[in-house]
Amino acid sequence: MLKSSFGIICAFVSRHFFLVLSLISHYRTFPNIGIATPATLTCITPSLVLTGSSTTGGVTFSWTPQNVSTSTAAVTAPGSYTLSVFDALNGCTSYSMVNVVASINTPTIATVKSSDIDCSNPSVTLTATSTGNTLVWNGGSSVNAPNPLVINVAGTYTATATDPLSGCVSNSVITVNQSSLTPNS
Repeated sequence: MLKSSFGIICAFVSRHFFLVLSLISHYRTFPNIGIATPATLTCITPSLVLTGSSTTGGVTFSWTPQNVSTSTAAVTAPGSYTLSVFDALNGCTSYSMVNVVASINTPTIATVKSSDIDCSNPSVTLTATSTGNTLVWNGGSSVNAPNPLVINVAGTYTATATDPLSGCVSNSVITVNQSSLTPNS
């Protein structure tokens, strides 16, 4: 984009009274501006850096709404961010906007146990459900054990569902009790 301004120059030379009128056209160019495409905010990447650039020399940068006066700006929330590039030599400013999106899908998880531990059920199956997510169990001697989990020790067990795209995690805790009653003889 070009902006033009016109000025008239008058020159007076001693002893010669002549007037030189000259119409000058001066073009001002808006500074070049660019913003690198940002990543998506996720549970794994809760913040990112927006990067602006300009091939025009000697410019100053400003990001809003952060009010940061550098070519980069950190963001932690989705939304619209505006970069302005100001060329002090000609007074022109260029603007560019970028949208930051978030993919923060917290999984829904449900857990169920087949029963508590007793004489009739010395082993219990723990099952977690969470559509499209990775499931593991922790508790007792189990560390990141696959779903479903068969146990024979009472205690508290935690199922963890992880969304493979966003990295978001949900937990569900289930308690397995052990009956101290002995069967009748």
